[in-house]
Amino acid sequence: MNFRAGVEVGLQRAYAVLLVLFGASWAALAVQGLGGTGPVGGAPLSTAAAVAFVVTSAVLVVRGLTTRLGPADVAVMALVDAAVQVAFVLEEPAGLVVGYRTQPGVAALVPLLTLAPRRFGIPGAAGVVGLLVVTSIPADGVLAAFLNVWPLLVAGSIAAGMAPALRTAGARADAAARAERDARIAADVAGAEREASAEFARILHDDVSAALRGAATPTVPADERRAEARRAVEALDGSPGTAAETGEVDLRETLAGLTGHTPRRTTVPDAPVPVPAGVADAVLGATREALRNVDRHAGANEVALRLDDGPRPRVTISDDGAGFDPASTDGSAGIAGSIVGRMASVGGTATVGSAPGRGTTVTLTWEPDDPEPGPAPTGRVALLVAATGDVRRPLYAVTVGYLAIMAMVALLQPGQVPQARWFLLWYAVVCALTVLLIVRSRTGVGPVPALAAAAFAVGGAVLSVAVVPYEDLLTFASWPVGAVAPLLTVLVIVRPSPEALLAVLAEQAGIVLVLAIGPMAGTAVGDVVLFALPMLVAPALGTLMGALLGVTIRRLGRATIEANARRAAVDAGAAADRVRRTVRDRRIAALHEEVRPFLASVAAGTDDPVTRRATATALEMAIRDELHLPGVLDRELRAAVDAARATGCRVVLQTAAGVRFDPGLVAALLRPVLGGTPPGEIVLGLHDDDGATTASLVVVPGRELAPPDGARVTMRDVTPEYAWVEVVVSA
Repeated sequence: MNFRAGVEVGLQRAYAVLLVLFGASWAALAVQGLGGTGPVGGAPLSTAAAVAFVVTSAVLVVRGLTTRLGPADVAVMALVDAAVQVAFVLEEPAGLVVGYRTQPGVAALVPLLTLAPRRFGIPGAAGVVGLLVVTSIPADGVLAAFLNVWPLLVAGSIAAGMAPALRTAGARADAAARAERDARIAADVAGAEREASAEFARILHDDVSAALRGAATPTVPADERRAEARRAVEALDGSPGTAAETGEVDLRETLAGLTGHTPRRTTVPDAPVPVPAGVADAVLGATREALRNVDRHAGANEVALRLDDGPRPRVTISDDGAGFDPASTDGSAGIAGSIVGRMASVGGTATVGSAPGRGTTVTLTWEPDDPEPGPAPTGRVALLVAATGDVRRPLYAVTVGYLAIMAMVALLQPGQVPQARWFLLWYAVVCALTVLLIVRSRTGVGPVPALAAAAFAVGGAVLSVAVVPYEDLLTFASWPVGAVAPLLTVLVIVRPSPEALLAVLAEQAGIVLVLAIGPMAGTAVGDVVLFALPMLVAPALGTLMGALLGVTIRRLGRATIEANARRAAVDAGAAADRVRRTVRDRRIAALHEEVRPFLASVAAGTDDPVTRRATATALEMAIRDELHLPGVLDRELRAAVDAARATGCRVVLQTAAGVRFDPGLVAALLRPVLGGTPPGEIVLGLHDDDGATTASLVVVPGRELAPPDGARVTMRDVTPEYAWVEVVVSA
């Protein structure tokens, strides 16, 4: 689900709430009419129309909450509204006041402006408004007929402003989510490419280079030479790890197959040590490299391998050998890449402690990540902002039209409302408070100003019922009762829903109480409520619709954010996996034809002992070049380097640790130098220069050097003795 779909669901559910309120109001009329009493008693057409409206409302409520409403649903409600208005013209039941008659019109108008296609919705809405005017003229007169449509105009302005604003906000939120997803995928892809290159370098250093060194060393036993070659072939043929690898393995079993020359004392716990498969591979590779370093460099009598269980599984490799100064190995491929880098790639750590004459201790530690926390508790305004971009826009769309039309009604009713000036002043303050609440909604509205605004608005509405003549209460003279709806709608969206709902209940209870102890004293409470129902609907309608709309959008906004995050994680993981495989395949292709067949023959014992050493030495040099300049030497350029070395040219290729560069630019810089007669010496080094990667190429004796087209040259010096050029090759 996306944000735009969430907005559509929210609009439908808000419409369902409107139908529940109107349906409940008309259900009382229908029941009384069927019994021959009430406002439509003795008016069979109006009673039938009331029953049709209640049934249609019930059906559309169910459909609105369970499926998507379509043009047929909108058309049915418009026909029912027409039936209600025509029945009124034909029978003119005296009790069917305008407060009741406008409700089917609003029920027909809202879906026309929010759910129907625009080319049908606008003409249909105009038809609904025009029908109410025409059917009101015989009973109410021309002026009153036009005044009767203000509830429709209010509802229409809200619907016409709210729906586009929410849809636009939903579309913006979808665009933002897509942009965030694309950025996350791009970041994960870049990280995966770096990790794939680092992992490939570790394979070259730990497995391939070690196997080639063993093949080039006559004193290495045949069984060990074959085993090293076999491991290297498996590493070259293996698939890179993927984000989907979540199975666990016992770290004890993973470390059980380690071999080495130096006598080893191994200590493992009795219970299994479960870790993710990717972590086990990283620990195995780092441990194997540490043991290999002991065999090559330590001259130790014994090495101790210890595995400790617990929340942070730890492997310790300690020897009693010669030791070394760790500072002297900073950036070395064996320690920095194959041990420290390998553990860092799975969220672990590796420390190396040593000193000359005191042996060496390597400690590998992995700590499981904490379970990913659920979405942080987010305030209602923050969720609305996340779902709509700027919560103020839909709030303005919902309230401004209502406030403006209500102001027109108030100005046209001064003679029917005692103390009209004071109520107009009160309404001006209510409008100002509503706008102020909307302005503050972006950063949040506190409980004290919200309570004060609600108390002022509700107090004025209840007071109006006490001063308006009883016979005018069901006319537009009671406009202050409905005038509070925009303010309460804003509050129910930006504040906890119970606060605004309590304010509505307070207004409803206050109105009923004023009537019960005043003009309707001695009347049953039920009859008082039924009399006041047309007045009570307006504020309740706006508040409940706002509450449901806010709750729906917040809930769907949270669900959509979580779904987008999960989908982005899956997409990013899949993209990262593809990059890992692509990088690995690309990097290995140039070496596969020569290195793998040779190592396979060594592993099988079918290699030529006479040429083994020379071939292994040449291939090891190629591997070293690949480690120093990853991705630069394709098959053609590697052949040129080999040919230059065969003539006695000294070729030195080196890169500072951690620099990132464009392999194509480096290759373009090196290729012209290797064409034709090779020089006596070629030195190419890459280093960081104030955040930019610079390639320094020195050729002895001097000759003219041709930097790549478009490359930024920072230094060039050509003499008969040497040629020196520096070019920016940042990735």
